[in-house]
Amino acid sequence: EVPDLTNPYFAELVSGMQEAARENGYLLLLLDSDEDEEQERKGLESAINVVDGIVLAGTRLSDATLNHLTKRIPVVVANRRVAGLDSVTPDYEHGMGQAMAHLAEVGARTVTYVAGPVNSWSDGERWRAARAAARAHGLPIQRHGPFAPTTFGGEDAFEELTDTLPDAVICYNDLVAVGFLISALRAGVRVPADLSVMGHDDIPLSRFIGGGLTTLVTP
Repeated sequence: EVPDLTNPYFAELVSGMQEAARENGYLLLLLDSDEDEEQERKGLESAINVVDGIVLAGTRLSDATLNHLTKRIPVVVANRRVAGLDSVTPDYEHGMGQAMAHLAEVGARTVTYVAGPVNSWSDGERWRAARAAARAHGLPIQRHGPFAPTTFGGEDAFEELTDTLPDAVICYNDLVAVGFLISALRAGVRVPADLSVMGHDDIPLSRFIGGGLTTLVTP
């Protein structure tokens, strides 16, 4: 299950899952919840009787619901930690540490974290790691959002911040960063001379935007 297959990050993740499934003699069935918690719940209920296990990549369900689910079928959660469940998560502290070191090196004095969905576990972890890393490098940081995890969300974020732009923004994901970056360029803001924009995920599109979007890689 993924929250949005139109996001290239999840398309790459599904491709990797499919390769691993084939190697182990499994067929991968895909559920796209479209960032809708109720749709995700209904999809899982329909699938639970016809699959051998479930991988949740970016689930928006509560911890209690996930713990109940794992009593019925083997579950692995990606991009989130839940007590008692097997999970795979990026090292946000390491990534955000690198991000803040880079921003401090290029002379940023103020940073804004452009937040993703309010019910996203990874958004909370990215913000926590960003705040700690900023503090370690002596950089003031604020959080702005939530915004949809799409290019449209990035456009909305730029519109809200356009009159009080910081020196740098770190966006929830690359799609938000792309929307923010393109909006800044359209408004005549020089990137990165006047504004540093950083994303998260390293989707293939990121290298073709502007001079190439600076982004955090999740291998």
